[in-house]
Amino acid sequence: MSQNRARPAPNPLKPACWMVFIVLIGFAFGIGAAIGAYAGGTQFEHYSVGYAFWGNFWCDLLRNPAINGVPSPEAARYSTMALWLLGSGLLPFWGVAAELAAPRASGPSAARAAIQALGMAGMLGLMGITLLPSHLYPIPHGILVSVAGPLGLLGTALAVTRGWSSPRMPELASWLGALALVASLANLVQYTRQVWFFAEQSPLLPGVQKVATLLFLGWVLSVTSVGFAGRRQRS
Repeated sequence: MSQNRARPAPNPLKPACWMVFIVLIGFAFGIGAAIGAYAGGTQFEHYSVGYAFWGNFWCDLLRNPAINGVPSPEAARYSTMALWLLGSGLLPFWGVAAELAAPRASGPSAARAAIQALGMAGMLGLMGITLLPSHLYPIPHGILVSVAGPLGLLGTALAVTRGWSSPRMPELASWLGALALVASLANLVQYTRQVWFFAEQSPLLPGVQKVATLLFLGWVLSVTSVGFAGRRQRS
């Protein structure tokens, strides 16, 4: 006699997770193309050639001409598309992070709504920063970074904090999120000192920015992978 087995409920997070995976792949290709096309120059070595991963900021890629004065239209075009794709494409991610950190099964949660709202505000800020590069709009660019950065950090901090006690959030994701927070906070503090308080520029800041970015994207990938798999509890 055949037995009817109840089908598992569909995973409502899968569509958003698919989008995040596609966005991360597109961003990697786009920013890679921009790095390869960048003419050269850093804030400390104006006449260098090519992109220095630990010496250039992401927003240096948006410059045309590049810092060394050589035309760099392809890098500016590719980086604009890549950063815009990242900001807009990660909007759905915050719904995934909010659900895993503060599951609906646990009942109504203001934290869930706050994670989603703060994270999305940070992504909208990134989209604005892309359209207002620092070499053309230094003041609006600095304001957006100083506003959107803390909003994104708050959303991430809330997701990480709630994630430690959530059965749906794995420890690896929580650790990556915590490390991303530390690096991002260091980056934001030094950026604020340099832009608004005219502190001496630190040659370490571009590297800190890269570490913060890689840790953040690692956190995004790990959280999205768990959401895609429909994982219910920590093993």
